[in-house]
Amino acid sequence: MTGAIYLDKGYEAAKVFITDNILSTFAEILKSGSWMDPKSHLQEVVQSQGGSTPQYKVLSEEGPDHDKTFTVGAYVDGALMGEGTGPSKQAAQVAAATAALQKYSV
Repeated sequence: MTGAIYLDKGYEAAKVFITDNILSTFAEILKSGSWMDPKSHLQEVVQSQGGSTPQYKVLSEEGPDHDKTFTVGAYVDGALMGEGTGPSKQAAQVAAATAALQKYSV
């Protein structure tokens, strides 16, 4: 999009767009860690608070082999901190990490 603005309107218009829409959000993005994938973000948050590395366990699998739905739990120091579902174990882990992050208020 920035390239299209630059090509269509020139350098100054692109600079204004970048300043207003990208640079203005950097502080919040860096503070919240939203630039990270949820699993990495959860690991960083947990370890910064003295916890151990989050562990992910499959809690259930439902459906036929070609159309499974997985439910995964994100555990920190043995406590279930988040639960998520998805069409793959990886997707369910990301959902579980996202749910766990809500408990850490990040």
